[in-house]
Amino acid sequence: MFRKITSKNLTGLVREIIYLENYTILVATDAHSWAQTEMKFAKYWFTKNQGVRANYIPVIVCVRNHFMRIKTRWSKQDKERTIEELASVLGFLSRKIAADGVLAIENKGYQTESNAHRFQIMGEFLAFSLQVVDRLAYEQLDEDKRQRLIPALAQNLINGFVENQSEILGEGDHRKVFIDLLNQRGEEYAELSFRNGEGGFDFLRYFGEQVAALTTEKQFVSQQVMEIEAPAAISTLKKGMKDLFK
Repeated sequence: MFRKITSKNLTGLVREIIYLENYTILVATDAHSWAQTEMKFAKYWFTKNQGVRANYIPVIVCVRNHFMRIKTRWSKQDKERTIEELASVLGFLSRKIAADGVLAIENKGYQTESNAHRFQIMGEFLAFSLQVVDRLAYEQLDEDKRQRLIPALAQNLINGFVENQSEILGEGDHRKVFIDLLNQRGEEYAELSFRNGEGGFDFLRYFGEQVAALTTEKQFVSQQVMEIEAPAAISTLKKGMKDLFK
């Protein structure tokens, strides 16, 4: 859930405050003066919640030029965060990556024709993000945790994406179409290389080709995705995974 900033103390430091289940995400205007930002946010939270202090540890994530610090410390009496709650944060990052990816393509002058077209492109970004998280989880987590995380993340992505499409495009067979896409891409990405936290050339090329196939400027879009969007997405998800599961 996105909340408008009402505190003058935060104006100019934080673009928006996002409350996501048990997490508070600050999307900052830049990467400077984090100590000042955190101090002012603590004061803002204390006042807003009538003396209830915010407990957290910082997890820093960067999506393009927007710097985010995810607050994830909970008090000792709180229960350990569930896989579903961790998946919700990765789902948020994936949706942010997808939205930023479409915006970057448009800002480069490559045409998108409608909201439905934009959702098609976002679907490819979400499928890519799911595969990246799966590969990172394979390298970083034990098999039991990975087997619980990936379905939880997939369900989070499906629910959010279908809800957004229904709100903007109206009712339709959005769920089946997106599930079919995730299943198909899962089979195809499985044959491609991803080692040591980085996608191989074939992994990145395939992603570029799928996005480019939805546009008219195929060669240029494919290059943009391979060289800029894909590496940025992987970097963001790597940071998120490392900090959430450390």
